[in-house]
Amino acid sequence: MDSVSDPETNLQRRKPVSIAGINAERFIDPIGRDDKIEELEKFLLSKRSNKRCKIVGIHGLPGVGKSLLAVHFVTKNLHQFHANVLFFRIDEYDYYSLVNNLCDYLNVDKNSPEVKRFDDLREQLKNQKNLLIFDNADRAKDIEKIKKLINELSYNCPIIITSRNLKLLKSFEGKKEDRKLIDLPILSEENALECLKYYTEEPATEQLNQLPNITKHIVKLLGNLPLALKIAGGTLTNLLQKKRNRNPNLQNNLENYLKQLEEAKEKYQLPKILSEEDENIDKSIWVSFMLTFDQLEDKKAKFFLCLSICPSEKFSLDEADSIGKAIELKHEDDVDNHIDALVDVSLIDEVQEQDEDNYIYEFHPLIHQFAAYKLRENPDLKKKAEEEYAQYFIDLVKNNRKDIMTHLESILYVAKLLKEKQIWEYNFAQTVLDDLKYGHSKSRKLICKFGVDIATEFYQLAIQLKKWEEAIDFGFAKEDFYRNLNNYQQAIDTLEEMQEILINIEPEEKRKLQEAKLLNKKGGLWQRKREYKRAMEDFNTSLKIGKEYNFATHIAMVLNSRGNCYKAQGELEEAKNDCEKSRIQGKMWYNQKDPKEKSKAEKHLGEVLTTLGGIYRSLGDKEKDQQQSQKYYGQSQIYLQESVSIRADRKNRNERDSLKDLAFSLDNYGQTLGKLRLYEDAEKAFHEGIKIEKQRENKGGEGLMLHNKGKMYMDKPDYKQAIHNFTSSLQKLNSIHDYRGMAMVHKSLAKAYKDMGKRESALYHSALYHCDQSIEINENKIKNNRKELNQLYRLKDDIRRMKQ
Repeated sequence: MDSVSDPETNLQRRKPVSIAGINAERFIDPIGRDDKIEELEKFLLSKRSNKRCKIVGIHGLPGVGKSLLAVHFVTKNLHQFHANVLFFRIDEYDYYSLVNNLCDYLNVDKNSPEVKRFDDLREQLKNQKNLLIFDNADRAKDIEKIKKLINELSYNCPIIITSRNLKLLKSFEGKKEDRKLIDLPILSEENALECLKYYTEEPATEQLNQLPNITKHIVKLLGNLPLALKIAGGTLTNLLQKKRNRNPNLQNNLENYLKQLEEAKEKYQLPKILSEEDENIDKSIWVSFMLTFDQLEDKKAKFFLCLSICPSEKFSLDEADSIGKAIELKHEDDVDNHIDALVDVSLIDEVQEQDEDNYIYEFHPLIHQFAAYKLRENPDLKKKAEEEYAQYFIDLVKNNRKDIMTHLESILYVAKLLKEKQIWEYNFAQTVLDDLKYGHSKSRKLICKFGVDIATEFYQLAIQLKKWEEAIDFGFAKEDFYRNLNNYQQAIDTLEEMQEILINIEPEEKRKLQEAKLLNKKGGLWQRKREYKRAMEDFNTSLKIGKEYNFATHIAMVLNSRGNCYKAQGELEEAKNDCEKSRIQGKMWYNQKDPKEKSKAEKHLGEVLTTLGGIYRSLGDKEKDQQQSQKYYGQSQIYLQESVSIRADRKNRNERDSLKDLAFSLDNYGQTLGKLRLYEDAEKAFHEGIKIEKQRENKGGEGLMLHNKGKMYMDKPDYKQAIHNFTSSLQKLNSIHDYRGMAMVHKSLAKAYKDMGKRESALYHSALYHCDQSIEINENKIKNNRKELNQLYRLKDDIRRMKQ
């Protein structure tokens, strides 16, 4: 690898390397660690070593250079790993986001079922030229995350873990020859002197060389720790450059710094609030921070403390601008100057990302902890910084909503802050939750997970402030995110928790309407869990409340919900009766003058007409009398044609969810037209629907519509076109691991080949149908059987190989 020599220290400054998750450019080659690098190379890279199950723990005091050692080992040996090196600050991730980021780096579909996702990850990582680095694993919960992940990955690649907690590193089980602990001591006096000089610039370096005894004493007081020496180097450079013109006596200047360091070492104590994991912080580290902090001008010192408000150790220049308002930094140049001053003394690092104009700044975790601790000593300043940081994101959401998805962690932090301070920002909360709910089909799982957490904060804040109606709104949002995550039981638990606060809503009529809505939603969740009896109980209670209080619009909605539940149970006459009543109620609702109510009624009508179209088509399928069957299909056509018209109008007005709704209606319309043997019109309907699903990048919807189109060709019959559409459907559904959908398509293919007299192909798809059906059933269990699922995946592969 190319490198550039520094003439003052003979150290090598490496050019940037590709390590996913970190910018290696800002890491210097560690001083005095050649023996530790050799240990790592011998253990992980020797030809005799089985790299796939090796775990190395790097242990040492905070600030001793554990991360630096790991990164340098990689930069020196990057060619050994084909650049497939993934670096994670493990304390910044929960398990869910850790797996998601791993999927992103390795191009694995993170929306696939869990078993399939880990199969793909194992496949990607089994190459011996991969490496995972987990940095800052200082807490028991960090180690548990790593253990859980590597257990799922079956130890499929070498791993480096850095921690200040030796006991936790020793807790990893496995063969002794596959585990190694590297203890990283403080630097020797010689190496520590070299390190301090590396981090200084003239005239400081000159003074250090001319006064070796004072320099040695400084190094000793700093504990020979690289981080403390780095901070001291920046401080000395800054301090001595300022004093040189006023006091040319080099010895006095350096002696003054030494005296201050001695006094600080004697005076300052480690704060008692440090957690158990931080008990081994060397006092020298804290003293180096404190002495550098004391050298700052008052405004720069306050700015430094305010920056610790950021939930992550990283922050952008825009975030720094907003925080600067807490100390009345009104211009960008003022903020730039203050940041430059902090970079000069090494209290923060500059990290270049993406392009030359996009800079991110970063604290060392210990410095971030120090700044946050000092800020707590100034509650008024902390309050101002929190308010400005929160206001920045409130304004960001108001003026530039497209950025919401790139700041989810910060917005969650702001939500927690608003709850803690009991600050009411309803419009901010509603805008964030609406954007999370309606947009961004990609990464839906991650977005919905953040949605649950953010909605929870706003829900609890509303309860604290006794804003009961808003609490119900936020509770419904939380339930919706759980539902989109297919966590139906948690969604039900949320609704049942909300029932307890309904008593606080006045007047009674408003309370009863919210109760009826809640029961309707809960019934829908029971239906998704296929617990139809409990679903019907909630629908019936909801309908009873609606009738008692004459909630006409609600009656229309719950009748449609109950009709769908009847349909799911095969009770088509009851389903038809409920949905016909819902349609009539919807027409009355639509005639209201209020534009908002009219829009809601229009959405409802599109939904209930589509449901009715499906019910009448199912009645036609069951009817043995051909003439009556055609009447049912004809009525289905009328309702679906009206539904398509309504939803096309909504699409033209860019109403929310209008594209999704229109695609669903077109799919149903195409199926009904096929039953009426209007094949050309059916093809047009399917074509338009598939076109919309492609636009929405909804492979699941596209796959199911291709399947329905294939079934139409079977009725025609045109088996060539049917098999073509079924095969295309399988490709779409397989790409998103929709086993329920694939089972349905394999069943149709088996029937098509059977009708064609191709018995072998029919048996093949019949076997895959049963296999996919079993996978789908197992995956949807609350506690799925991992062993059974893996057997099913292998069975499916065996079936395919036999066919080939």
